Amino acid sequence: MKQLIVMIAMIILGIAIGALIMGFSSTAESIKDKTDQKIEQSLDDWLSGGSYSTDPVTV
Repeated sequence: MKQLIVMIAMIILGIAIGALIMGFSSTAESIKDKTDQKIEQSLDDWLSGGSYSTDPVTV
């Protein structure tokens, strides 16, 4: 009987951990999308001769 209770508890724990990890998936994807947009914007600015200085000592 104890083994059955432990098995059911482990299944419930596994489902809970899986749900928690899946929750982080949307957050990670959101961060990835924002980072991709910023990289593309910076690259576009650099390629179009944006306001970046070629001086290595810029404050």
